[in-house]
Amino acid sequence: MRTLNDTNPKAFDKCRAAISRLALLGHELRRPEADYLRDDIYELRIRLGSVNYRLLYFFHGRTISVVAHGLTKESGVPAIDIKKAIARKVAFTADPASHTFKGESTMPKKTTTDANKILADFAGRDAKRQQAFEEAVANREVAQRIYELREQAGLSQTELAKRVGTTQSVISRLEDADYEGHSLAMLNRIAAAVERRVDIRFLPRRRLQPA
Repeated sequence: MRTLNDTNPKAFDKCRAAISRLALLGHELRRPEADYLRDDIYELRIRLGSVNYRLLYFFHGRTISVVAHGLTKESGVPAIDIKKAIARKVAFTADPASHTFKGESTMPKKTTTDANKILADFAGRDAKRQQAFEEAVANREVAQRIYELREQAGLSQTELAKRVGTTQSVISRLEDADYEGHSLAMLNRIAAAVERRVDIRFLPRRRLQPA
């Protein structure tokens, strides 16, 4: 097991993007970005190259708590790490206050549960890191939309691939939350295959500044 501080910068930014999406969508976050494991423990899925990062979390009322970070080259989360997450969930539920992050400061400590601000503190104010984070968020959003469109249309990856004129492996790659090669041309083909169209908008950049 490792902590986020042990990951390389690109992996950290991908993990930060995954947590940002979780903070935004909460219970609505689904595959391919997240999945349910067992005993009220969920996982965020992040991949960089051949390495799979797994962030385990649970819900406490309206609060989301990231309880463990796993680094593994295995396809799934080891049972022992799930057990650790369950134990942390039990401890948190019994006494939330003593298990909530408290930021270091010369001022009186203020309890915060905002994971985005905590991670922004670690990442700093580097413009390139911020851009990498925003791109990672966008990649996860696109993958999630493609997955949802296919599911809503009641199509398998193979069936969608036939409509688009490509292969199942390509659709699988496009639905990978960490894929970085989405193109407008392919998005238009997928939209047409399920009788939708792509709507392009330019919005203000979302910046997460350190607290």
